[in-house]
Amino acid sequence: MGQDWVVQPETHVAEHPPRFVFFSLKGGVGRSTALSLWARHLTQEGHQVLVIDLDLEAPGLGAQLLPEASQPEFGVLDWLVEDLNGGDTEAVIAAMTAASPVSDAGLIVAPALGTRTRHSPENAIAKLARGYLEGDQAAEGGQEGFAARLRRMAEQLEKWVGADITLLD
Repeated sequence: MGQDWVVQPETHVAEHPPRFVFFSLKGGVGRSTALSLWARHLTQEGHQVLVIDLDLEAPGLGAQLLPEASQPEFGVLDWLVEDLNGGDTEAVIAAMTAASPVSDAGLIVAPALGTRTRHSPENAIAKLARGYLEGDQAAEGGQEGFAARLRRMAEQLEKWVGADITLLD
């Protein structure tokens, strides 16, 4: 994404819970389903699992793991836009997760889209375009790239929910 393809790999990364990324270039291969099943299994083993839906263009985990009435107000896309505009990302973090009833306890979901965006779909495309932009925060070589912004968001979410494992779709 943007400048990220030229960024050198980091030699030191801050400590964080283990993160597992479920990735595929092709849709419909069962990625989200596999992630959901593993997340549930991990909670049954006593883990506090954070699931982050990064599929901004075809989100599904929020709907798969959370009933309509439990959907949070904000989602990943809202955080990205708020972060880019220098807004209060901590306030967004506080309103962008919900506990999933798929597991008895310990399964926390951060959907790609919150209820505000889903109830005003006319704003979704504009938010999506802004969400992918690179930030103005100082980083080596200039602007902060998309990957660094996602890393900051994951760190904030992990701290907020007390996750000991994070799964990213």
